[in-house]
Amino acid sequence: MLHKQTQMIASIFSLLMLLVLTACGQQAGSTAPAAGSETRTVQTAKGEVTVPVHPKRIVTDLYLADVLALGIKPVGANEWSLRNPYIKEQIEGIEDIGAPISVEKVLALKPDLIILQSDENYEKLSMIAPTVVIPYASEGDFYGELRKIADVIGQQEKTEEWIASFEQKAAEARKQIEPLVAEGETFGLYELADGKVWMFGDNWGRGGQVLYKALQLSPPPIMRELISQGTQYKELAIESLPEYAADNMFVTTYSAASKGSAPDSFADLQTNPVWNSLDAVKQKRVFLMDFAMYYADPYALESQLQLMVQKITESHQH
Repeated sequence: MLHKQTQMIASIFSLLMLLVLTACGQQAGSTAPAAGSETRTVQTAKGEVTVPVHPKRIVTDLYLADVLALGIKPVGANEWSLRNPYIKEQIEGIEDIGAPISVEKVLALKPDLIILQSDENYEKLSMIAPTVVIPYASEGDFYGELRKIADVIGQQEKTEEWIASFEQKAAEARKQIEPLVAEGETFGLYELADGKVWMFGDNWGRGGQVLYKALQLSPPPIMRELISQGTQYKELAIESLPEYAADNMFVTTYSAASKGSAPDSFADLQTNPVWNSLDAVKQKRVFLMDFAMYYADPYALESQLQLMVQKITESHQH
């Protein structure tokens, strides 16, 4: 009986705390735009949202690097964004808001704008401050995604400057590798995760934006067809690899991304006879990439462009 009473008291206490948190959030959410004076309305995946014209305290889950590249330092982001190796010199003072996002941590940061990739906890977070959801890969390509973020935070000019600069770097990179790429030669993106093999397209990280759009290299025909159908990834059976293999294969491993450990799954794959039968393996055109390839943001794309050009160049020097 005493145990049941204790449980009931705990439940009532938790409910009261939630009500207090929600009330605080409603108060903060109702005043956040006004605190930044001038506001404007933007169209989002959740409908129209009124946002500050000049946000000062941005919280985001996965768009940390994008916002940094556009000249604003967020006050909070999630752990995955904070682990981005391309921005490690810029994250001092940015709070980890947890994954899933802790509503309490966000509330404590007093944001005037929240930008999310996921709509998890959207209702509660939108009570704290104007909340914009930009689902991953929802804007057609990376440029579209960056432009959407820029529109929300009022940094359109900086975005166009970066795009123009990156396009110039991409044109120079294409010119550098042009003599090395034969007509019809294909390039593919693969990932090893939990004993499975995945293949990726041109707008799902892993260097796809660089390989297929910046460098304008060709995916295997079967991947090109999937991309045209709006599919960005596909699980493959080891036995089907000959059907999906490219002439050049960029391979990442989930273990390296999640644990920072050696890619044991790749070592296992190298003992598989199907893997060893692939032309890319025989011709030494398999490139093992580290977890930094998972990121897709202005800093990541610039570094990945250099790295992928380097890998292609080195493969022709043996």
